[in-house]
Amino acid sequence: MPLPPVAFYSIYEISARWGCPAADIAGWAAAGHLQVLAGIPPVSCGEESIAGTVEVWIAELMPMFRRFGPSDEQGRLKRVKPLGSATWLKVTEPPDGLPIRSSDLLLAAGPLQQFEEERELLRRPASHMAVPNGLTRFNRPCSSLGPNLRNIGISSAIGTSTMPAMLSSPQVTGGIPAKTCRCPAAAQPAISAAGHPHRAEIS
Repeated sequence: MPLPPVAFYSIYEISARWGCPAADIAGWAAAGHLQVLAGIPPVSCGEESIAGTVEVWIAELMPMFRRFGPSDEQGRLKRVKPLGSATWLKVTEPPDGLPIRSSDLLLAAGPLQQFEEERELLRRPASHMAVPNGLTRFNRPCSSLGPNLRNIGISSAIGTSTMPAMLSSPQVTGGIPAKTCRCPAAAQPAISAAGHPHRAEIS
């Protein structure tokens, strides 16, 4: 029996997949186009105890996704919404909110695939993308990625990735100037796993 499809993707995996900054994805989520989830330990919301997979209020976490300047390594989750609920709950314990990192934020595969299909991302050729300096959309440094999703082309369905092959490419090895990445350091391992052009020597 084959393995089931991947259920969740991190914001940084989708950033690498769509060829756009993580700040764009966080912004679309804050505007209501995407739902951001997180798995959390038990927290108190008044008299209720909430745990497991919940929707997060991404607008409160935007300092982790700044377009310019360093992003925060960690945010505080102060409101959550249990899946299937229509009500946001305020986290009362811990009193300052639950610490969370940007790499902990997830997007469900089903809604992501629907988002791609509605915008015909799966049917756009990669040639529609403007790629500077001969780099491919997978080995560009994140500071050079285009800000507009309309200009990107996606050729594979959710769950299929060409990232591992790109990681071993000579273009990736030699084509990235040092210290070009503006992503938070805590997110870099997750980005590397998704095929984002982070390398160990980039600080």
